[in-house]
Amino acid sequence: MRWRSAYTVLFVASAANLAQVGTRVVVSPLVPRLLTDFAVSRTLIGALLTGMWALFALAHYPSGVLAERFGSRTVIVVALAATSGASALLVVAPTFPLFAAALLLLGASAGLYFVVGTGFVADQFADRTGQALGLHSSGGAIAGFLVPIMAIYVANRYTWRHSLTVTTLFALFVFVVFLILTRPDSPVKPDGSLGEALHPRRPLRILRTPGLFVPLGLVVVAAFAWQAVISFL
Repeated sequence: MRWRSAYTVLFVASAANLAQVGTRVVVSPLVPRLLTDFAVSRTLIGALLTGMWALFALAHYPSGVLAERFGSRTVIVVALAATSGASALLVVAPTFPLFAAALLLLGASAGLYFVVGTGFVADQFADRTGQALGLHSSGGAIAGFLVPIMAIYVANRYTWRHSLTVTTLFALFVFVVFLILTRPDSPVKPDGSLGEALHPRRPLRILRTPGLFVPLGLVVVAAFAWQAVISFL
């Protein structure tokens, strides 16, 4: 039945949101151990975390364009696979440069998910969009609350790599479940030009919409403050 299919999508998408947030927020509580093990400065770690979040943000716009061209489910599957792979690279990275590269890849990979995942859920619940999106977003909020606690507990008992292993295995599990339980959807613009859609003038044109710049600026400042607190405090 369709309602069962819709709720399946909601469940696995919420789990996917939890996974993509969890693979990122798990890093911040481990910073003291990373400083010691890799013998790097707080400035370097801070810049790396900033780069991860920046790539996460920058991936949002192209993710929507790619979803219109290839279908939302395809982009979500790629995002979850890449997120799991990048998280796994963090676990095994023997040197800081490789760890840094994996963390930046993680930011870009996870950034492909949220916008497309939100639209994917909304398409299933046209009459209860707000409720569905609230539940979907709650996956990220749960990750923000539980994952740092888990990270510190596991790192204290074992190592920081074991903490990353937990979130990696969960992301991989969610990827497999999503792949099995969801069905492909039809792209909105299968014949659209990717070059034209991804050209920088497109988002810049949107930003020039009258009345948009000020509220968007306020949202960006608020989001920046929230991310800073999450990443460093």
